[in-house]
Amino acid sequence: MSERFSSEPLAEDRIAQAYPLVRMVAPGMTLHEWRKRALAYVHATEARPAGRKGTNGKAAGQAPCGMRAIRNRDGYIHGLFSYRVEADSALPRLLVEHFIAFDLLARAELVATMLEAIDALARAHGCATIHTPIGDGALMAIDDPVIAWFVAGGHRREGDRMAKAVG
Repeated sequence: MSERFSSEPLAEDRIAQAYPLVRMVAPGMTLHEWRKRALAYVHATEARPAGRKGTNGKAAGQAPCGMRAIRNRDGYIHGLFSYRVEADSALPRLLVEHFIAFDLLARAELVATMLEAIDALARAHGCATIHTPIGDGALMAIDDPVIAWFVAGGHRREGDRMAKAVG
């Protein structure tokens, strides 16, 4: 794990702090709209060891989804991703719904921290694969270096998404 960045669930009191990142990919979104969307994730079941309950009282394994913030040592949010576990087949998969990373000096380290957090969530939920859609604000533009960092992290391009087998 990175010494510069850490991953944690987005807390309700940090939603406004993450808003400038969201505006980078959704410039028309208001703070009110962002709060409403983020609160749905904040109050949802976050990944946790089996048997523990979340802040909403739901047990682990019930509609697992969440939003993770990647913070630097000073507490500023530089990355954000939302996810949900799809268990509609024999082997569940982790779907990364949105992925935003911004840092001028250590972007590769930031993305590496985010990918490590995604891998850890997939393992915690027993997922066989990780899928991250490309485009529509889900992941930076196709020619962005983030795609290359996904590939370096074991992901491969499958049409309109990046995919990785969890091993």
